[in-house]
Amino acid sequence: MGALQTGPLVYLENSYSSGGVTVADPGFYMGGFCGEIDGEEIKDCFWDKNTSGKSSSYGGADKTTSEMKTKSTL
Repeated sequence: MGALQTGPLVYLENSYSSGGVTVADPGFYMGGFCGEIDGEEIKDCFWDKNTSGKSSSYGGADKTTSEMKTKSTL
């Protein structure tokens, strides 16, 4: 996910990110699951901390690649 700035409230649930993360504008923070958030709610979302290349995120739970492949994570 990028910067979630689409309206007053965005609700993300049961989503995941498994790829790499790049930042087009170095002035913005980009986390493993999503970058800057403002008024958004993120529930039961996960991101792969090994493939993302990031160590933190504004939302979502960080998981290893092995954890992302287990049924209990999803």
